[in-house]
Amino acid sequence: MKKQNICVIGAGRLGKATITQLHKLNKSVLVIDKDVKNLNSIKDYANNIIEADAADMKALEAIGFENIDTVIVALADNTEIIAALLELKVKNIIARAVNKRHARVLKQIGVNWIVSPEEEAGIRLALFSTNNNFFKYSETLQELPGGFVIGSTTITSPKYAGKTIKNSKFSNLQVSVVIIKRETNTILPYGELVLNKDDLVTFIGQIDDVIKVFELVNPNKIADKSEQNENF
Repeated sequence: MKKQNICVIGAGRLGKATITQLHKLNKSVLVIDKDVKNLNSIKDYANNIIEADAADMKALEAIGFENIDTVIVALADNTEIIAALLELKVKNIIARAVNKRHARVLKQIGVNWIVSPEEEAGIRLALFSTNNNFFKYSETLQELPGGFVIGSTTITSPKYAGKTIKNSKFSNLQVSVVIIKRETNTILPYGELVLNKDDLVTFIGQIDDVIKVFELVNPNKIADKSEQNENF
């Protein structure tokens, strides 16, 4: 499989977090920033770093994006940069929006994927404050529109190992099994599929229901988190 080539523009806090994660995922990363201090802070996680003003069309033309699969613009002030990227025919652009109006503008000019870190952080804080159990599973849950979440957990309870999906108690909850990872195999779920101990199962549903399922199939997770809280 061809290794993905990704360019990240902006190596501030959001950019640095993105670059670090891409490095862990073994992606080829080009980083562009006009601040040499920012570049020095991420040089160990990038394949190539370039000191340049990404709003400068000539600078972008000199860099060239022919071999770049996706460009992530991690700067808040990004409209000029995105306009330049679109002029250079960059197909896949992910950009940061500072508010809903900014997000609408980015969508209108052709950005493929828009992220709002502050808004997403606010949603997560609200979930922390309204659901006591959210903390236990927050690192494995991803919020979706409409109050839905998707997340994965391991089957550790002997009550569920050896049972079919259809006969498991969580079939009564408003959740769906999306996919199952069993050792090196990825399995599409169906009602008669028998769950094994240590299966990594991905669920989607309303947050309360998904958390209930997590508590049923992986009670060890609760004990682990309780111990961490005591040691905090």
